[in-house]
Amino acid sequence: MFEIVKTLGIDLACRSWRDTGTALILFKSDDDPRWEAVRTGVISWPALPVSAVAMADVIDSFAVQNQIDAISLDGSQGWREPNAPTRPGVGRWCEYLAHTQGKTGTFWVTYPGTQVGWIRFCIEVIQRLVATKRGHLVNAPAPLWLPRPVPGTYWLIECFPTQTWRSSNLVPLPGKSSRPPVDVGKWAASLWQRYGLPSTGAWCGSHDDLQAVVACLPAAGLLGAPCIPIPLGNSGRLIDATTAHPRHWVEGLIWDAAPPCERLDSPVELPRREPAAR
Repeated sequence: MFEIVKTLGIDLACRSWRDTGTALILFKSDDDPRWEAVRTGVISWPALPVSAVAMADVIDSFAVQNQIDAISLDGSQGWREPNAPTRPGVGRWCEYLAHTQGKTGTFWVTYPGTQVGWIRFCIEVIQRLVATKRGHLVNAPAPLWLPRPVPGTYWLIECFPTQTWRSSNLVPLPGKSSRPPVDVGKWAASLWQRYGLPSTGAWCGSHDDLQAVVACLPAAGLLGAPCIPIPLGNSGRLIDATTAHPRHWVEGLIWDAAPPCERLDSPVELPRREPAAR
């Protein structure tokens, strides 16, 4: 007897709704798990100013209404442990291991400093989803399997899609502002080949939606899909308030993913960037 499991991937953006990518991956969970469907651009955004509160409320409402089992978000969940032991990097341990471009320092500090608005936004979104009591943050690196959540609730994880491209032996999708612009469909085709995802025809989603598809993979792996979840970093925890900062969440896991070994080294047509027009 199989069950259809639903995972939602979110590529968070803090300035406009349209820059937030969304994707839904459905798969059958049984002794022979298999992909069932991939859908992109699945959330209809409201005619409201973007805020962390509004973003979390829309995501939570969609998850409950559509019986989502797990949500994976590309965005920080907490700050660096202020009393962390001597270690490489200026951010959280998970960010060092995942080679993230931006780093989350101690409370309200980011590297580079220009990312402070986006990082604070992401932390608030995740905190609000947890505060609903419906979102349950996956905060332990083992076991690498989760049961189906209680109806009306969902698992919640942080991810970093660029690292998942790397772990999948694929060329990471360049940023949207890259020059020359990339043909997103070529990157989508390589991802579909690597994981054996169900065909949806020619890619018609956005750059952000493709990153949201990749974001789905670690959550799907944790719930029994045909891919492997990989925890990076240390479990998160609340630290008490001091004269310098309020009580807040620090560290936390970034979840990565890779295909099964038999698919990891299978031939895939890797995308190439076209040279800029002269």
